[in-house]
Amino acid sequence: MNVILTVSKVLELIDPVAPDNLQHVGQGLYRAKWGPGVPTSGELLILTRTPRIEIIGSPYTPDGLPGWTSIDFMVSA
Repeated sequence: MNVILTVSKVLELIDPVAPDNLQHVGQGLYRAKWGPGVPTSGELLILTRTPRIEIIGSPYTPDGLPGWTSIDFMVSA
């Protein structure tokens, strides 16, 4: 079962991962984004290994934000 938490609680849960932007986009889905030039491979690896985090899809470049990296995930109970 997935849960909905505040963005600040999700940031606590995924620490030390620190995206430039994190938002709840609805129905328990969160989207983390890193700006250009940020080395994201290490952060993405940590995120995939964080307990309670379920990655949805693969990392991608969000529309209108060339050079950015984004990933969607859910938090399980």
